[in-house]
Amino acid sequence: MVTGAIIITPLSAQTQDEKGFVTAKSDPSSSFVQGTCWALLVGIADYPQVEGFEIQPLKSPVKDVNNLAAFLKSPRSGGCFDDEHVFTLTDEEATRLNILATLNDIARRAAPEDMVIFYFSGHGTYHSEHKMTYLIPYDHHLDRWDLETTCINFYNLSRKLHAMEAKKIVTILDACRSGGIKEEGSRATPRSELNKLYMEAFAEAEGRPLLLSSGEKQDSWEDEKGGIFTQFLLKGLGGEADKSVKGNNDGIVTFEELFHYLQKTVPEYTKKYFPRVQKPTRRYAPGEVEGDIPLAINWSAHDEFRQELKDQLDERSQAIFLASRKGLDETLKEFSLKVAKSAHDKALTSEELTDQEELLLTEMDLLQSGKITVDDYIQRARVIYNMGPVPLATRVEQVLEHKPVASPDREEAPPDKPEISYDTQKKSRLRAPMRRLTAGLKAGLCISRFRGNYWDDLEPKIGFCGGGFITGNINSILAIQPEILFVMKGAEEPDDYEVELNYLEIPVLIKLSMPGGVVDPKLFLGPAFAMKLISNEVYEDGYWVEIDYLTDIDFGLVIGAGIDLDTGYGKIMIEARYTLGLVTIKDEEGYDIENDVISFMAGYSF
Repeated sequence: MVTGAIIITPLSAQTQDEKGFVTAKSDPSSSFVQGTCWALLVGIADYPQVEGFEIQPLKSPVKDVNNLAAFLKSPRSGGCFDDEHVFTLTDEEATRLNILATLNDIARRAAPEDMVIFYFSGHGTYHSEHKMTYLIPYDHHLDRWDLETTCINFYNLSRKLHAMEAKKIVTILDACRSGGIKEEGSRATPRSELNKLYMEAFAEAEGRPLLLSSGEKQDSWEDEKGGIFTQFLLKGLGGEADKSVKGNNDGIVTFEELFHYLQKTVPEYTKKYFPRVQKPTRRYAPGEVEGDIPLAINWSAHDEFRQELKDQLDERSQAIFLASRKGLDETLKEFSLKVAKSAHDKALTSEELTDQEELLLTEMDLLQSGKITVDDYIQRARVIYNMGPVPLATRVEQVLEHKPVASPDREEAPPDKPEISYDTQKKSRLRAPMRRLTAGLKAGLCISRFRGNYWDDLEPKIGFCGGGFITGNINSILAIQPEILFVMKGAEEPDDYEVELNYLEIPVLIKLSMPGGVVDPKLFLGPAFAMKLISNEVYEDGYWVEIDYLTDIDFGLVIGAGIDLDTGYGKIMIEARYTLGLVTIKDEEGYDIENDVISFMAGYSF
């Protein structure tokens, strides 16, 4: 490294000039995909000081870049990047010119089937007048007060990334205030079977997600080991994300698995050890998103999975061998062992079992666990053996086609009763209970907020609420009133960020009226059951992301008061109510979010 020199880092020469084609290494794990994985990792810890600014030195960015580069280049750890396609720029190497020039070179080489990762660890700043975030390179010249010329405008950077032909581009920012980004207009042993799964997921996925180390107006914390976000990023890529609550433990770490892992672990850790919580966020750039981008391979989970399958095969085989000593004939024995081995092989390649195999494996597991006898197994296995490989659904259809459909003679249904006219109803004895039911419509505004330890820094949000109701009057004072309402809940940071939650809410209220003539005051109380319809994070520029980590059900208690104005034909209603959330809507241990809503509505009952 030459101190103070301007270094332009070109991409390494390829064995072919054609875009996207590289020579594979001898390591079989390096050729997972038909395409190339590129990475530009930038870390700046030791910023030069300039007059008029105090730039805080950082401990972790260079260490973070080196650790991430080592992971991406290590097939055994789970990385899938060739050494010559991982570019690192740290401290004085990370000038504005070098960063943009290296990105240009990657853009020139990257093919549609390739994947590109851009990682930046350092300082960022937000220009409130222009509402734009800038990444600060090593040669920033902040003293000139010209961010556009001396720093990296993230909007321009994102345009450069989006202009690449590669359809899988992941941007990861571990910078102070990284959540403030706004984009204009956007919303060693052979493992061939796992390589195949990774390759299939890689080929199917498209998208340009952004992973940000912190939320709006939050700090990104670090300690002597490195940036907290990047520490957990590496743990997640190393397999923890695949094994987490939102992971499927299939041996492949995807972008969404990684985000959900970071969203849980980083806030928990920073809440415990730092003054304020740091909450990673993610967004998707405009354009179509298909599939979930695979980022790494969790070899440990894959090896555990293989061992579990081997143990299962051994247990099933042992049960069959023992049964052969107690009367299981050779034909059924060989058939059973063949199905057990087929189930093992198909599980490794995610191939579906036939109905015949599924039925026999169920009986085999019952035999192995001692829940059925050998004689029971012999009888059932013989039936399954004779049914052949024809799908079970087809067998059922064949049986149904020959099943008699005639049914015993039944008495003819009595002729329809003559329709009762409205006038007849009025004169009938049914008139009294029917008079006790009224129905109506109501609508208005609601003010919602969150209560708990998550999103507690957001301000109340105004939305719409409205729907219909039926009132069953027990007497002139007491009534039961079920309702069906559409309610817009959530919270916001004005002119910047909004959590949008829409619910279909069903309150069941006990209404206490105080008849007094034309104007009747009323009080009501009761539970409210709600089903989530929409849950989005909406940003100032119209950019939105669906929230998939909230529960689908909410439950609260409604307390309210109002007046009814009798018009002679119906009643005009004016009311105010408070809905107190009783359950958390974030279904993860350690988090607590309740919906609280104040509503003002007017309506008419018929």
